[in-house]
Amino acid sequence: MKKKQDMNPLLLDKLDETLARLDRFQAKLDIVERNFDIMENEMGRYHSAVVVKFEEMQERIKFLEAQIEYLLDNKTVDEHPITLQ
Repeated sequence: MKKKQDMNPLLLDKLDETLARLDRFQAKLDIVERNFDIMENEMGRYHSAVVVKFEEMQERIKFLEAQIEYLLDNKTVDEHPITLQ
């Protein structure tokens, strides 16, 4: 490969311009990658919260089903307040 001082000045300018563009694209790519990592982390937390809420709703449904079963059997139902969120 030729030494830098032996290369055509126009070619050197183009090479420098291309390297600068490459640096800018790499910086943008780094930002996109960072944002994707943040989004992925947030989605994981959101998914966990949804799973917890789903499990809570399943428990509430089981409780209500048990109350309905008691009512259908003409039994008394213990009063337990259910907080729906």
